[in-house]
This record gives sequence, C-alpha cells and structure tokens, in this order.
Amino acid sequence: MTKTRLQASTVILDVTSHSCSNVRKGSLSEVVVDADKRSLRLSKEWIRSDNYTRARLVIINLRKVLETYALPSCPFRSGTYMIPIRCLEEITPLLEKAQTDYEEAADALEEEWEDVIVDASLRLRSQFVPENYPSAAAIRAKYSMSWRLLEFTIPDSSTIGEELYKQELAKAQNVWAEAEQEVTLALREGLHSLVNRLAGQLEVKKDGSKGKITTAAVRDINEFLDMFANRNVLDDDELKTLVEKAKGIMDGKSMDDVKKNKLTLAAKLKEVSAGLDTLITTSKRKFDFSE
Repeated sequence: MTKTRLQASTVILDVTSHSCSNVRKGSLSEVVVDADKRSLRLSKEWIRSDNYTRARLVIINLRKVLETYALPSCPFRSGTYMIPIRCLEEITPLLEKAQTDYEEAADALEEEWEDVIVDASLRLRSQFVPENYPSAAAIRAKYSMSWRLLEFTIPDSSTIGEELYKQELAKAQNVWAEAEQEVTLALREGLHSLVNRLAGQLEVKKDGSKGKITTAAVRDINEFLDMFANRNVLDDDELKTLVEKAKGIMDGKSMDDVKKNKLTLAAKLKEVSAGLDTLITTSKRKFDFSE
C-alpha cells in the first residue's frame, strides 16, 4: 500500500489514562424537599484531595498541549492524535514527564488515603458510606497512564486474500484522501476563527463600545502561528502565505503593544481574514463533502 502524504508525514499517538471519578450518587432519604424525590438526583464529592486534582490536571494539560501539535480532524477514535513525525522529538519528553507526574500524584493519593477517608466522613456526615472507600492499594491500582505510537495499515493480500485486500485498500485510500481534505480545511478554518476572534476584540463596535482584549486570544493566535510550520505537512502554500502575513502583524507584540495599536492591528487582521474567507470557500468547493 503506497502511503499518502499525510500517512508518510504523521503517526497516530494514542494516549490512555485511567482513574476514578470523585463524584458518587448520594442518598435523598434524609433530604427534605417539597418535590417528588423520584424526579431528583443527589451527587456527592466522595474524594477531596489536592493530589486527586493534580493527577486530573496532568491529563487535562497534556491533552491541551498535544492538541497544539496534532493535526485537526483526526479520522480515528477520540483520544488519539495525528502527530507530525517532525514533532516527535519535542513531544516524547512531554509525554514522559506527564506520565511521571501522573504516577507521582497517584502515589501521593495512595499515601494520604486514610486522611482522605477521615475528611470525607467529617464533610459528608450522614452521606458518608464507609463501604464506598476501598483500600489505599485498590485506589492506587485504578490509576495508570500509557501512550503508544501507531501506524494505520491493512492486512496484506496473503493474509486476507486478493479480493478482500482490494476492497480494504480502496476504503483506506478513501479515508486518507478525505482526511487530507479535512486537515487542510480545518487548519484554514482554525486560523480564520482565531484571527476573527482577536480582530473582534480590537475593533470598536457599531454602538461605540470597545471590546475586551483577552490574553487567551493573543496567546492562541501566536501559538497557532508558531506551530504552523510543523503542522503544515501537506504543504498548503496559500495558507502559509497568510500565516506569514499574520506573523508579521503579531510578531514580538506584547499585550501592551496590542492595546496601544488596536485599530491598526484590527484592520490588518481583517485583511488576513478576508484572504482566509477566499481560501475556505475555495476549499469547500474543491472538496464538496456533501457528495
């Protein structure tokens, strides 16, 4: 099977984590309300721990970082990322550190587990159910994190037969062809959204009011621009031109710089947005996903 450009330049990163939820069903038996209890649900925070939160944040933050490296519109299951091969050297240490941090947080939760149970008994009172709390070792066993790199392939004809191989090959080629189209469009739309978001915050509204410039809007567009070269595995030169233009507008500007030059920046970003409008329209006509 001849690889497409997208296959040849990316790998599939599969990140898996296991933990336990800190929310459990509570009992309404001692709760006084004037409603039909059959229509109500009561939940309780059965675990309250900084280490529980720390483990959860490790995974949340890792996934946010991976999304900045990954190509949009991964055709595979949730939790997988289509990573440019050129980014693996940067990503591997991040994955290793996240795994270490996650394990350390889980170890710390295990060590403090008896204190967590005491705290729960004091907080929850009549809602405290001792049977809900397993041993410290059992809680620790619920936590694990792993990651692996995968490559999409199909069985060869010697395994599944020539006819079935041809059918599966056609399906795979179609998946990757659509994925290339979707990645191209998604990158264009992604920058378009970020440019419009910041431009909207910079400009004066029709009613004369001023938008609030957020750190997130400036950070997110700069992050996209900085990562674009690594993510442009399909060599979208038209988008590259607009990225370079946006970089020239945003390059080296602090939040103070942005605030001082709002109207000028807004006008320049709108020019980039107009160019992206054209690219996106062209992409949709070319790909026509409705067919």
